[in-house]
Amino acid sequence: MVPMLIPVATSIVFGLAASTLLVLVVLPAAYVLLDDLGWV
Repeated sequence: MVPMLIPVATSIVFGLAASTLLVLVVLPAAYVLLDDLGWV
């Protein structure tokens, strides 16, 4: 792999992992919490 592209690939992998975690874990948990509080 071209050494110049390693930071780009790293940022893409971690960005995809973070967005997946946010969508699949944090948003549903926040919705359930707000639903329990009666705000939704």
